[in-house]
Amino acid sequence: MNRSFMHSRKFRYGSVSVALTAAFIAAIILINVVFTALSQKFMWYIDMTSEELYTISEATWAALEDVDDEVKIIFCSDPDTLQATEELRIVYNTALQLQERMPNIKVETVNIIDNRSAVQKYTSMGSSIKTYSVIVESGTEFRVLAVQAFYTFSDATSTEPWAYSGERKFVSTILSVTQADAPIACITNTHGEGMYDMSLLATIEEAGYKIQSIDLAAEEIPEDCRLLLVFNPQTDFQVKDGVSDVSEIEKIDRFLDGNNSMMVFMDPNTPEAPHFEEYLEEWGIVFNRELVKDSANSVSTNGYSVIGTYTTDEGLGASVHKELRNTRSVAPKTIFIETGHVSYAPGYSTAGVYSSNGIDRTISDVFVSSSTAEAYANGKKVSSATELEPYRLMTITNEMRIVDNEYYQSFVVFCPSTKYAISSLLQSNTYGNNDLMNALFRAVGKEYVPAEIPRKPFAQLSIEGLATADANTYTAVLVVVPTVIVFGIGLVVIVRRKYA
Repeated sequence: MNRSFMHSRKFRYGSVSVALTAAFIAAIILINVVFTALSQKFMWYIDMTSEELYTISEATWAALEDVDDEVKIIFCSDPDTLQATEELRIVYNTALQLQERMPNIKVETVNIIDNRSAVQKYTSMGSSIKTYSVIVESGTEFRVLAVQAFYTFSDATSTEPWAYSGERKFVSTILSVTQADAPIACITNTHGEGMYDMSLLATIEEAGYKIQSIDLAAEEIPEDCRLLLVFNPQTDFQVKDGVSDVSEIEKIDRFLDGNNSMMVFMDPNTPEAPHFEEYLEEWGIVFNRELVKDSANSVSTNGYSVIGTYTTDEGLGASVHKELRNTRSVAPKTIFIETGHVSYAPGYSTAGVYSSNGIDRTISDVFVSSSTAEAYANGKKVSSATELEPYRLMTITNEMRIVDNEYYQSFVVFCPSTKYAISSLLQSNTYGNNDLMNALFRAVGKEYVPAEIPRKPFAQLSIEGLATADANTYTAVLVVVPTVIVFGIGLVVIVRRKYA
């Protein structure tokens, strides 16, 4: 009985069917394994995310086209770990795309748990290497970045990013390690200066500067410093006064005699600094510690988060953000929180021009208030803005000199709001504070700033970064279509066998 069944037509056809089914399944598994390996190696992906998280913008390629130096990007975990962690996977994918298109960029992975010595040299400068660290190296220069540096957060305490800024971070870091003469930004640190958070420093670093603090009373400003930042000083700057034989003001003045720049952030609560403010007047800047309120043009109900008005004349201030205004259908709102305002110093014309002893300086407005703004001192209104005389919310002064037939140019930017540079504004996709800072760095620093490279705000995420509606659509298609195909093939086979 059993022997005759094994030789029966039913058994032979059944065995063939089982064998073919097993072979087909094995082939599918093999093809899947091979294709997965090849897709990872040759980046065979289709970016279906609404934010194009897995597609590098043309602005990034344009920014890196002149980079010829060898660059190494090291991830501190195995590829499987990188692919399994969403935050790391997106960053890793960006690095692999850079490697795919640029032969001078190499991506490596190191399991630092098993091989800690492989990254030992990168800890020589106090850097802390974690499994989620990313190291960018070229020659003797390197930067150690946490994965969080590739994302933008709504504020300093948030743990959920609202945008992916990995392309910007890779570009600024690669340019930083491949440019041996990367400029320095020095931040004064002995006058009680204090920032609300580190967002401004991150913006400066993204502009291509190396940051270091400086004690002007004890140190000279380095020759390769191109930007001096004075942020909310609580005490005045030293001058030679019979007690001190060191003048910090003279050091600043010598610094600005070169092709250098200074940025100053103060607000109505910043204590008076007679020596420093007298020097600012030489640059046309008179700081008014009157609190500007504009209930009709504010993003807060109290009227003290003032929306700045873009200047549109032909001056330097307007040229700073001209590209920002012209490349967008609506220029982003730029916010000045608890801001004072600026007047032009005596000796400057109504057009902001000063000329004396071969020195030509011009101060111009970057942002002003609307005509509905009011100024308050000690809780009382002291003045009102008009169409012809709005309050100046940010200025830039340009000095041009010709010495021994050589042309020199320097800048002083003054912002009467220290809260202009808080993270909720600098890292916001709603407001233009960060875009304006990048525009200023281009104007005064003559250094490349990757402002054209967009941040990519996240949509409502569900599967692999897909928007929820898209994810539901793709899920339905991937479930229904294969089922219908298999059902159709099975129906055809049954019908043909029945009538064979």
